[in-house]
Amino acid sequence: MKQHLSAIRKHIDELSAKDYQAKLFKNGLEFVFMFIPIEYAYFAALKEDKDLNAYAKSKKVAIVTPSNLFSVMQVVEQLWRVERTSKMLEEILKTGADMHARVSRFVERMDGVKTALTAADKAYTEADKALRGNQGIIKAAAHLEELGVSHKKTLTPYLENNP
Repeated sequence: MKQHLSAIRKHIDELSAKDYQAKLFKNGLEFVFMFIPIEYAYFAALKEDKDLNAYAKSKKVAIVTPSNLFSVMQVVEQLWRVERTSKMLEEILKTGADMHARVSRFVERMDGVKTALTAADKAYTEADKALRGNQGIIKAAAHLEELGVSHKKTLTPYLENNP
């Protein structure tokens, strides 16, 4: 029994020394699994050394036997699924924040376009008023026509369309 306990503790120490936690994942793992294939061998060791699980835990090793292996693997698979979902959610949130920033920049640019178009419309209206208004250039040129200054084209139609 002493050899058996010594072999189990030695295997715990070897697993712990390999430091799989740091090597496999950048965020690390809390522990690694050590499988004992014979259930009775595990229970006999526990009966002899009640601190065996605490020792394994202190070395970041979790002991697994045939009776709980399937359940442990299901929990691990579920944790990996949660981790993948969490990573996808992070990516979705990052993409959403980026999209929000792009929409904000686009709205600012559209406001700039609106301001420029409003200014252009105002400038056009003022120029058109200077051309066709009561004090406009066309009216003055048409008055010259009335006074007898002739030219190939008459400006009278422009006055009729825009009194």
